[in-house]
This record gives sequence, structure tokens and C-alpha cells, in this order.
Amino acid sequence: MNLEENTEIEEVAGLPLRAQNDDYDLVSVVELTVRCNGLPNFDRLTLTDPICVMYIEDSEGDFREKGRTEVQKNTLDPAFINSFRVTYSFEKQTRFKFDIYDVDYFKDINSLARQTFIGNAFFNIHEIVCAPFHTLTRELKNSKSPESNLGSVTVTSEETSRLTHKVNMVWKVDNSRISGHVFLKLNRCAENIVPVYQTEARATSPCIWEPIKVTSNRLCRGDETRLIRAELYKLDRKKSHKFLGSSEFTLQDLRANSSYSTVLRKNQKKVTKLKLNYFRYIEKVSFLEYVLGGCEISLMIAIDFTKSNGVPQNKNSLHCISFKNEYIQAIKAVGNILQYYDSDKKIPIYGFGAKLPPYYNTVSHCFALNGNIFDPEVHGIEGVLEAYRSAVSSVDFHGPTVFHEIIRNASLYASSSEVSQERQQYFILLILTDGVINDLQRTTDEIVKASELPLSIIIVGVGTEDFSDMKFLDADFNPLYSQKLNKSMSRDIVQFVPFAKFKQDSRELAKEVLFEVPKQLISFMKSKKIKPNKPLNAGDWEPNHPQGIYSSKYITLPMPTHINTGSLMLSNMKKQFILEITNLGYDRDLVTQVVEEGVPCMDLLHAVEIINSRGDGHRKFVFRFARKKYLSAS
Repeated sequence: MNLEENTEIEEVAGLPLRAQNDDYDLVSVVELTVRCNGLPNFDRLTLTDPICVMYIEDSEGDFREKGRTEVQKNTLDPAFINSFRVTYSFEKQTRFKFDIYDVDYFKDINSLARQTFIGNAFFNIHEIVCAPFHTLTRELKNSKSPESNLGSVTVTSEETSRLTHKVNMVWKVDNSRISGHVFLKLNRCAENIVPVYQTEARATSPCIWEPIKVTSNRLCRGDETRLIRAELYKLDRKKSHKFLGSSEFTLQDLRANSSYSTVLRKNQKKVTKLKLNYFRYIEKVSFLEYVLGGCEISLMIAIDFTKSNGVPQNKNSLHCISFKNEYIQAIKAVGNILQYYDSDKKIPIYGFGAKLPPYYNTVSHCFALNGNIFDPEVHGIEGVLEAYRSAVSSVDFHGPTVFHEIIRNASLYASSSEVSQERQQYFILLILTDGVINDLQRTTDEIVKASELPLSIIIVGVGTEDFSDMKFLDADFNPLYSQKLNKSMSRDIVQFVPFAKFKQDSRELAKEVLFEVPKQLISFMKSKKIKPNKPLNAGDWEPNHPQGIYSSKYITLPMPTHINTGSLMLSNMKKQFILEITNLGYDRDLVTQVVEEGVPCMDLLHAVEIINSRGDGHRKFVFRFARKKYLSAS
């Protein structure tokens, strides 16, 4: 058959009806199981008959019912059998509500209004998957109940089938008794039959079609027990294709037998046999697998305090704190998700582009907002906001806008983490800025170096200034190149998002800001050949073991603890800083006392200014001598 005839046949057969990735690269399916403890008993004759109803919050902030468990009879501590399957995306803030009712069988069981409401509890997906053993317990609340103790609800998460796993397969059929060209159509069985894939039409016998490549999501929505319907058609170029026969099977069947075969039937009559000629199931690791396996994600925040932001006392200033300004909104939108992935909730927070007290002589491009550069962490997002508000009223906005020192500082954290199979950690630097930067080339150099580290850099542009430099650093299509290092970035680690585009919807802002992080984390782990560790469940502990180990399919791991990689690094830097100031002529005990109390940046002259501000005339003389010595050395 010539090429023109082949082309015509393919067009008539409707090719290509091909699977798409469906934008599910970063989505996992999570199964939530629910149990309750200590429920009240409202019936003196029998125990409570509880049921759990799950609701999911929509984009409008309303809760819609997701599903219900079975009714557990006569128990105050139900462990529900029916579970809930939900999708998980790192960048989405998804909230759930679990309502617990006591069912009265003499009333309409489908009408919740006629049942006794016990109480409810709220959760979000991030805090559940990041909780110890991926299990979280909340006390039940009911504003209309006089009872103070209504018991608790416990939710446990477990990742089920990954949607992005790949299925490659080749099918063949004996069509020797069928004249003409035949093609195969695969359908996903649901409430309606959903077409998934259609092969080309062929006439050879036996007919072996081109390889079929689909995602697990496309084929069965990640559910290996969902039925897949294979249908065989005879091609007809003038009217409807003729249905020849069908059969149903599951992905589970195919994985269990790579030479699987099934009989195609029409009206219960055998037509021919369909056989799997080749099968390969490719497991694609997910971001959530790393999280559930104990990979910790640490957030660092850097805020722009340059003069272009406007004087904070002015209501038009981007740093006006008399209302929820754009900096505060961005911190909350991103931080409220990321904080769950850091087990101790301690967040280093920095500023850049401001002159610092006491004399406001020094412009710092990397200073700690809590006043201690060697211990820059604050607790949680509320701690970040408190430190931010304090800094706004104490520093002198100046400039220029310089990024490279902040990025270099973040790189020090990332490089000191010594990430390995046993010790998995990743860092995210969130930079909030209002516009043009003045050190583009040096920033490029630092980003290129940082691209080899477990680090992602997120830049949120606030205000309406020119952000062309930020778009350049984003480098989605053209990787950054460092002339100094004579090399390009090894992977994409920068994401830029203009705040103004999403300021009306904090959820969309968080989604856009965090969208690339999972891919960046996975790309780093793959580059180091680091696999996700086995999810740690309560049943995996060996509490009598002296090291508290648990088993993994990759390696036996020690009991996980918070990875505080920065503390040793900062301790060593502090010792070096004290030594350098002491070498300028200062008493070591005095220097140590001042540094231990806290200096905001690692500028030697600024530390000397702090010492000098105490008013000791001898120190002022030493300061002048030290400054002259320092400047001549530099």
C-alpha cells in the first residue's frame, strides 16, 4: 500500500486520538482515613452510631460535600472503613471539614438535618501530609453544644497510585478472518465511557499496532482496579466504523501478567483474541513521595528595603504597615503553605538595601530582621511578620538594590546541608522586591553556582515598576550563563511572579509562586541519584531498638530529627567574625559580648559602630584606628 493510501486511512480512522499529560505532572492522589475518639453518648439506651461527612473548600471559600463514611454502630471510638481520595498539589492550599453525626435509624438516614450533629474539625492538606506519621488529630467543636468535651477526630494520609506513572504497551490481534483494516480503541470506564486512546488502522495478520504510551492518570485516573474497555473496530471510509467486539480488564491485570490476553466478544459471541505483545510500567517519582519520605523543606525570606519602595509613613508606600500591604500579603500567601514543610517552623528572615542603626552609616545588602545575623530565625509566619514590622520602623530605606549577597547567603545554607539518601533537605529562598536590580551580572553568577545546590529561588515583584530584570533571571527558555564561571546554570531554580497579576486572589498567587518548586526539587534529587525514602508510618517504628530505626526499601534509616544544618555553619562564621574584629584592636571579651547580644549584619565596621555607640572614649579611638586599618587592608 502506498503512502497516500496510508495517510488517507489514518485520517479516516481519526488519528491521532492521543493521551495528553493533563497538567497532572505535579499531582498525587492521597487517601484520607478517619477515626474518632471519646465521642459523647447522647442516648442512654445505646451507644452512639457515628458517621463522618467530609467537605472540601472550593475557590469561593464555600464547603461542598465530598463524601460520607459508613455508619459505625454502638461505638464512641469509631475507626471508619470508608476512606476519602483527594488530589494533592504542593502549590494549592486545600482545606477540608469533617462533620461527625450520631445517626438515628428511625429518621431519614440521608438527611443530615434530621441527625444529631456532634461536632466538626478543619484541616488542610499540607498540615496532614507533613504531620508526624502523616496523622493529625483535632478536637471536635460545636458552637451550639453545651458539651465542652466532644471527643476528637484523627485524619491519616497515604499517597495512593501516582497519576504520572507511564504505561507503555503494544497490542496485537489475530484478524485473519477479518477483511480490511482494523483499529483498537481503549476507553476508561466511569459513569460514562471515556475514550483514552485509538490506534492506527492496519490490515496485516496478525495485526500489531504501534506502541501505546499513556499516563496512569489518562488510562485509569491512577486507580489500577478501574475497568478499561478495549474495543475493536473495522475501518469504513464511507460510513460508521463497524464494531467487532470488546473486552474489559484493569491495569492491575496487565501489571500482574505482561503476556496478558483476553477474548473480544460481541453479543457474548467470541470474535477473536487480543494479546499484550509488550508491556512496561514506568514509575515516576512524585514530589509528595519525597515529602512523605522525610525530605524537609526550609524557607528563607528576604525583603527589599530600598528607597524606591517609598517612605513607610506615606500611605502610598509599598511598606506602609497601617494596612495589609503587598509585602505582607505575599508573605502570608506563600508562607502559610511552606511553613508546614519545616518541622521546627523556624524561618531565617533578612532585609537588603537599608542603612542600619545606631548611626545609619552602613548600607547592608544582607541583614537579619531580628537583629542577629548569626541567629536570624523567627518562629512561624507570625514571627516573620512581627520582625518585618519592627524593621520597617527602625531601618533607613536606602539602596541600591543588590541581590547577590542574599543569594550567596542562601547558598551557604544549602551547601552546608550535605544532602544524601539518609539526609534529605531542600531550601527555598523567597525574595520580595519592588523592581530593577543593580547587580545583574553578579546575581547571575550566584544563581549559576546555586543551581548545583538544593535550592530554589522565588522572586515576587511588588508594585508596578519595571520587572524585566526579574524575567531575565527566571530563565525559563534561555538558561543563565555566567561569564565569570564560564558555564550555564545546571538546572532552572528561579521563578518570578508579579504580585499585581494575582493580588486579588492569594490562592492563585501561592499557586503561581510555588508551581515550579516540586519539579526543581525532583530535578536536584535525580541529579544526585537520591530516591524518596519509604514513608514513615507509626507501625514502622522499632521502639526497643537503641537507635529507633525503621526499614526502607532503599536503606535502613535512623530515627528522623529536624535537620538544623545552618547552626554549625553560623557558629563557625561567628567565631571568625569575632576573631576579625579582635584583630582590629578590640578586647576579645567585649567583642564576644556584643556579638552574642546580636549584630544585624556581618559588616565589621557596623559591628564596631555598635561597640562605639556605648560611649567609651577609648573605644572611639580604637574605632578610628580600626577603621583606618580596615580600609587600608581592603
